[in-house]
Amino acid sequence: MENLLRVEDHLELRKDKENGAILLADHNIANEYRNKKAMMNSVRDVSSEINSIKQKLSDLESVKTDMQEIKELLRGLAK
Repeated sequence: MENLLRVEDHLELRKDKENGAILLADHNIANEYRNKKAMMNSVRDVSSEINSIKQKLSDLESVKTDMQEIKELLRGLAK
């Protein structure tokens, strides 16, 4: 920890003397950030899956309409 300096006005941050990297010193904040990031990724994945299901439902509705038209044409030919 002696290689780290406090960042002025940011108690949770430290600056590495050797490479100038800014580090988060509070592990609770770091874990909270990781958890929020994982949750946002999950939300994005679920949203993507919902959009995929909506597209498949739309495609299914199109097939259903096409089948209805085919049935009507076949009934017309049978007469």
